[in-house]
Amino acid sequence: MLALGDSYTVGEGLPAEQSWPAQLSRALEAEDIAVGELRVIARTGWTSEALLSALQEADPQGTYDLVTVMVGVNDQFNSLSIDAYRANLRALIERAVILAGGDAARVIVLSIPDWSASPAGAQFAAQRVPVEVARFNQVCQEEAQRAGTRYVDVTPLSLQMSEREDYSAPDGLHPSGEQYRARVDLILPEARAALGGLDE
Repeated sequence: MLALGDSYTVGEGLPAEQSWPAQLSRALEAEDIAVGELRVIARTGWTSEALLSALQEADPQGTYDLVTVMVGVNDQFNSLSIDAYRANLRALIERAVILAGGDAARVIVLSIPDWSASPAGAQFAAQRVPVEVARFNQVCQEEAQRAGTRYVDVTPLSLQMSEREDYSAPDGLHPSGEQYRARVDLILPEARAALGGLDE
C-alpha cells in the first residue's frame, strides 16, 4: 500500500500508528485482506507541487495493491493557483495509476478537509476558506472521476471538529486518531472493492 499526501496523511501531532493509512492497513488485515508493507510519501506543509516533486525523486518501483492520494490543503492555505493544483493533481493521479499496475480502480483519491472548522483554525481562518476548500475539492473530484479512480469525501468529518473535542489532535488543528478512525470507516468499503475483497 502506498499513501501519498501531506500532514493529513502523515497524521501530524500523533503517533504514526494513529494515522489513517496505518489504521486502514490494520483494518484490511483484520479482514484477511493483506496489502503488505505500507509506504508513506507525505510531509506536513507539502503542496501538490511539492508532493509531485517528492514522488518523482523517490521514484518508487514495482506495483502496489492500493495507492491513495490526498493533497491540496496547503495549495489552498497558501493561495496557490487552482489551475496549477489541477495540473499537479492530474499528474499525481496518473503516476498513482501506473504504480497500481495501470488499474485506476485500485487508486483512491480523498477530498481535502476544511481546516477552518478545527478549534485552532476557527481562530484565524477567513470566511473565504470553506468556499475555497469547496472549489479545490470540486477539482479533486473532477480529476478523480476523469482518471476513473475511486473518490472518498472525508470533508464532512472535518466539519465535526467544531463540535467534537475528541476529533482534534493536541495542536487543535489536525485530526485526532478518533477522527482518522472514522475516516477509515468511509475508505474501507472502497478499499475492499479495490482489492477484490468483500462486497460493499
